Amino acid sequence: MVNLWVMCVLSNFTGPPKVIIDKGTYQLYPINKRLCPTFDPDRDTIFHLYTRENFNTSQTLRIGDEASVNNSAISFDRPTVIFFHGFLESSDSEDAQKIKNYYLNYGDVNVILVNNERLLAGPYYLTSSLNVEPIGKYSAQFVDFLVEQGLKLSDLHIIGMSLGAHIAGLTGKNLKSGKAPRVTGLDPAGPFFDLLGNQSRLAKGDADFVDVIHTNAGVFGTLFSSGDVDIWFNGGHFQPGCGPVSVLRRKLDIAELIFCNHYQAWRIYVKSLSNPSQYTAVKCSRLKYFMSGKCESGEETFVGVNVDKTARGSYFIKTGVTALDV
Repeated sequence: MVNLWVMCVLSNFTGPPKVIIDKGTYQLYPINKRLCPTFDPDRDTIFHLYTRENFNTSQTLRIGDEASVNNSAISFDRPTVIFFHGFLESSDSEDAQKIKNYYLNYGDVNVILVNNERLLAGPYYLTSSLNVEPIGKYSAQFVDFLVEQGLKLSDLHIIGMSLGAHIAGLTGKNLKSGKAPRVTGLDPAGPFFDLLGNQSRLAKGDADFVDVIHTNAGVFGTLFSSGDVDIWFNGGHFQPGCGPVSVLRRKLDIAELIFCNHYQAWRIYVKSLSNPSQYTAVKCSRLKYFMSGKCESGEETFVGVNVDKTARGSYFIKTGVTALDV
């Protein structure tokens, strides 16, 4: 207990030393928010606002700090998108920045990138996974605070990648101001979370509509359906263009070599922001029926930003190389 107390104190005053290795954040020791429950609003979970007025420079919003909202470029007359990154990442990582850039080109929106870099740092995947629930509860407090300031929940869309997908779901679960209209999970993390119940992970019911894109099921992504709509790309496990030879032909990038299949989920979503009708998935009860052309209903949905919010069930799509070039 003494060692834990010392680590909590050190985290609050200095934070563990960190290093960036091949775009991933690693640090000397983990910060466990179940054991050190106080959140530092400027270092632990940080809410970075971007709009067309401040496209490249974020403004920090803080729970309970009305001035941080009033003095920012946020407008509650616009839709609001909140994005949660995954393990080893930050709000400066490629997925977060591409989501921001493409959304601000897509429409006049508020984009809030949530930085959990210290709490989702490597090599501590288990501790990062344990942090997902407290981060989700803290982020729900943030959304409830924005509602008090004038945010209309009907204008909110919560998105998360990997561990961030579960944080997005837990944010929706813990809202006191009402139910969010939509939560989107981009290849929700499977390791550890596939052992948990729906109360501790992204699940149907976390919003009025939950849609999930699967690209690396059984490896870094969950094996299970998690939403009202689950869209399985190329079977949901491995993606064209992500084999080791294909990756190494493009460039020597260790993170891409390891996570390419997983990353395709956010890339597919980003692609939909530039071409909302680029991907169309077909409803089918099982992959083998889809592959043999025996899906009886003929129901289809676009994938990504323009998904059919009345759709329900599993949808499949077979593609060539999809979104490596975003």
